[in-house]
Amino acid sequence: MNVTTTVKDKEVQIPRWQPLQRLPRFPKLSPKRLIILIVILGVLMLFFSPSYMNRSAIDPDENDEDVVKGLRKELKATMSLRGEFSLGKAAAIFVTGHDVRDAAGITALACDMAAAKKLNVLILYVGVNATETVPFFFRANGFDRTSCPVVWHDARHRYSSVNKQESATEQILADAIGFIDPSVAVYVEDEEDWIMQVLERVVYWRQPAISLIQLKRAALPNLRWISTLTPSALAGIS
Repeated sequence: MNVTTTVKDKEVQIPRWQPLQRLPRFPKLSPKRLIILIVILGVLMLFFSPSYMNRSAIDPDENDEDVVKGLRKELKATMSLRGEFSLGKAAAIFVTGHDVRDAAGITALACDMAAAKKLNVLILYVGVNATETVPFFFRANGFDRTSCPVVWHDARHRYSSVNKQESATEQILADAIGFIDPSVAVYVEDEEDWIMQVLERVVYWRQPAISLIQLKRAALPNLRWISTLTPSALAGIS
């Protein structure tokens, strides 16, 4: 029932007050919306479950394995593109785990040996410090394709543990030796223990034997004469 009143000679009808209607506590959902809501709740429960969170976390071991696989593929691709290693010439492999700034001496000797053209030379960088790239290191030290016709492979990476570092280096070094079948392997005396152990397993105990040549770091500047030796002469160096 409406009440009629007059406001300044105008009739205005004021609606009579009625109690508010109580809204339903749970609005009805269509079957389609209900299905969508159930699906969303299920996804949220799965996403926040402990098992899913554990599976979603980055596994450092899996990441290490991916890195090793990638480096081994890169090495294979590098060797397949280098025609020098397909001519049947004897080969030498240089291995260093030092930062490239500390590897200038052994790299220079590898360059001299490659430039002498008596052996194919591969130098393998297997350290943990990869802040400086090998191409930049070569340019900074004046190593070009004429003065330094070596083949190099950058296998540096900081793995999740020393054991992983050692295992990865062993796999890569074994691949390199399998590709070029070197008659000599050269390294510097002050390498880390884990590199020494890898060299012992992969090179020293290999059959047929590969001559393992250890160089004194202090004597590196005076050892350029080694680069002129034949493979048989190098094999005789203890």
